[in-house]
Amino acid sequence: MLALPRIVEHTGRIPHLFFKAYAVRTVCLIVVVVFSSAKSADAQPLREDKGYAIIYLRHGEGFAANVLRSDRDTIVVYTNDYQYLAKRDIVKIVFRPKAIRPEGFRIGSYAGIYVANMIFGTAAAQPGGFLSANTFGGGYATSENSGSFNVYATAGIMALGIAVGGGIGYLFDHNIETETTLYFSPDSAEAAATWNTMESLIERPVRQRKLRIGVTGGSVFASLARTYRQHALDAGLEITNYQSKDTYYAEFAPGFANYDVPSIQDANDFNWGRTVSVSYPIVPNIEAGVAWSWLSEPRFDARYSSLLSDDPPIVALREFHEHLDSRAYYATASYSLPIYHPSGEHLFEFRGTVGLGFASIRLDLGGAIELDSSDAIVIRNEYDNSFRKLYPSIFGTIEASYYISDAVSLGLEGSYYYIGSVSIHEMQYLYIPAERVELGNADIGFSLAFHF
Repeated sequence: MLALPRIVEHTGRIPHLFFKAYAVRTVCLIVVVVFSSAKSADAQPLREDKGYAIIYLRHGEGFAANVLRSDRDTIVVYTNDYQYLAKRDIVKIVFRPKAIRPEGFRIGSYAGIYVANMIFGTAAAQPGGFLSANTFGGGYATSENSGSFNVYATAGIMALGIAVGGGIGYLFDHNIETETTLYFSPDSAEAAATWNTMESLIERPVRQRKLRIGVTGGSVFASLARTYRQHALDAGLEITNYQSKDTYYAEFAPGFANYDVPSIQDANDFNWGRTVSVSYPIVPNIEAGVAWSWLSEPRFDARYSSLLSDDPPIVALREFHEHLDSRAYYATASYSLPIYHPSGEHLFEFRGTVGLGFASIRLDLGGAIELDSSDAIVIRNEYDNSFRKLYPSIFGTIEASYYISDAVSLGLEGSYYYIGSVSIHEMQYLYIPAERVELGNADIGFSLAFHF
């Protein structure tokens, strides 16, 4: 006959947990879905795929439960309810942790998708990981016409990331311990040692992952780039990232000397490689770390030409360019508020981070107006507001993440980076006014973190 476990008085109730989050569409590529759910502490069934133990009593058969805590004379387990079992009634516990579902393929797949997009999905000659308008659409930041979303290219990049990254991760999925069996001797000394071993096993799901490596990508509120793009359009210039001077002279003066301008691929303002961070807990809920951030904004070239004379051919050309390349380095402090399943599984996390450091700013902002003939440049006036400088910088980030697994979390984030401002001189004949512009910017996007 099955002996019922000895139950110690259960005081208190774990309250219901309700959490709901919404899916977000990020440049037709990232869809973060957080399942709306209501977690009841009194009626939540045992989830064997999330790690469990089989507990054998001295005068009965084994039963499955989540082992939550070990006290002096009892252990707390969870099946369909919370129970306190007397240690002296237990003869054996077989732990089957969720490590039986290896994380290598999952981690490798997410990392592979991220890296594949950085390599194949970002725009060429842009100062940051801005996504290509040819692949992901958009392009309003650096081109007059928005690009279209390329389903096949996007699917190919993601499939490549999963195949390569997931394949590499799968190689590390083998030879993982899937079961631990503990026997509890009537001898008190031996039993005490075994219970110590058991305590380390039940603490492992919460404590084993400490190091956090995170990346973020987001739609950048590119204040400087948007401001000067609008100034250029108001001045009658055309955004012409792909063209060289030959394009303009082909109609007016064929055979004009080659004078190429570097080709800048159109980008939208989603920076896939916004921030990389590493952090480690120093006290509960508090982490210290470092972060590297790419605070650049999409660059563009703009020009306008008109034919002043046919014979000899003389062309009036106005040129303008904007190129803000900003990289920042921070020491960070983070506060995290985790939400757990009753079994100890990490479900959600709300996180706030602040950072203090410096930003390395490279700004190339200027242009020229010139009169050109087929023989030489007749007149040229140049304007240059370029500089390179270090600035102190601070930033703040808030995140809401869902744990896809114990090792991977995916969520939404918003950040603001403060650097300071700079005065830009007037570019008179380009019709670009003088003003003071901010060098920092903000973003809203996704966060992806790996927990080790």
